[in-house]
Amino acid sequence: MGIDESYRRHGIGRDLKLLQREKALQEGIRVVHWTVDPLQLGNAFLNMNTLGGVAVQHYRNYYMFRNELNRVAASRIGVSWILDSPRVEKHSGGYKARFDYNRIVSDSATEIVTPVVVEGSNMVMFSSESWQPEGDTILLEVPVNWNGLQKNNIQAAEAWRNTSDNILGTLLSPHETTYAITGAVANDSKDRGFLVVEKITDNLGV
Repeated sequence: MGIDESYRRHGIGRDLKLLQREKALQEGIRVVHWTVDPLQLGNAFLNMNTLGGVAVQHYRNYYMFRNELNRVAASRIGVSWILDSPRVEKHSGGYKARFDYNRIVSDSATEIVTPVVVEGSNMVMFSSESWQPEGDTILLEVPVNWNGLQKNNIQAAEAWRNTSDNILGTLLSPHETTYAITGAVANDSKDRGFLVVEKITDNLGV
């Protein structure tokens, strides 16, 4: 799905996806899968917060090509859209999930994970080698401007991709998936963005 740049941010993407849902259900299709870049924060706002999709799959270096949007390894997460689920029914009716950043970070059951911290000319990467998630909710930080970071600081972009791949590989393990990416949230000043990763429970409504 692609929208001409001059027509973006008018809800056209959402309308196209809802039309896809309508046509798919008419054909007896109940589940639609697609892949998105987990470091493109806008993807999660549309696909999870607005449409009600969830992601439980991670694909490291999924595409081999390189272009303006993929200057480093093109890893992806798989979004699952369960078309007749209570969750998607609710979102299709106009509901949009709005996560409360301050409430989430103040909850003792929340774990905040920042893959890369740039300190002057130095970069500190999250130590993911032996990390195992413990929180009921994980806030996984992603760049607020991934395209700009790839263009202006390729070394930092590579660090973000490699480290976030390691983290997502643990969170969305192919052997035992207990977490799902359910949305996105930004802090009050909008200079930090996060994927919302929750333990899978019946409350997901999928």
